[in-house]
Amino acid sequence: MALPELLEALRAEAAERRAARLAEADAEAERVRSAGASARELLRREALEEASRVEEAIGRRQLARARSEAVSGELAARDRLLARVRTALEARVRGAASDPEYVGTLARDLARALDRLPSGGVIVRASPALAPCLHEQVAGREGVEVRAADEIGTGFRARTGDGRAEVDATLETRLRHAWPQLAVLVVRAAEP
Repeated sequence: MALPELLEALRAEAAERRAARLAEADAEAERVRSAGASARELLRREALEEASRVEEAIGRRQLARARSEAVSGELAARDRLLARVRTALEARVRGAASDPEYVGTLARDLARALDRLPSGGVIVRASPALAPCLHEQVAGREGVEVRAADEIGTGFRARTGDGRAEVDATLETRLRHAWPQLAVLVVRAAEP
């Protein structure tokens, strides 16, 4: 097979995988959205019924407490939803090291990280699965050393030899930094 045909076949395969992942993500998002709406509706219905009984039987003071409990229940349902989404994202992050598309982005990420650090004496630590790929990327680059490190998640950390500057390009760190904004988006998507 000629190189152009091979490249086209690889591009087509990557596009198919990307489309499949997007379809899976859309399906998961729809399932999460549907589950969130059902849970929220059930909590609202139960809270309204309970609030009516309390108001009639016990009075205004206990009604306020019942409403507070309903809000707490909705917040608990929201927390469970967010925990499920976070767990799913963390699983995808762990699996990214074997994803050729992600591995293909490492060269760009490493080049950006090295551009941000002062020249000379940079140590790049990566998971044992990704270290060989990064090692190839720094071949011929003076003053850059790649080390395999079990404690590094998916991605790498590049640090100057003196430890004064570091770029953390692990997906775990990126998820941790993006999570507050992602959580807001998840909650908004789950609202009616």
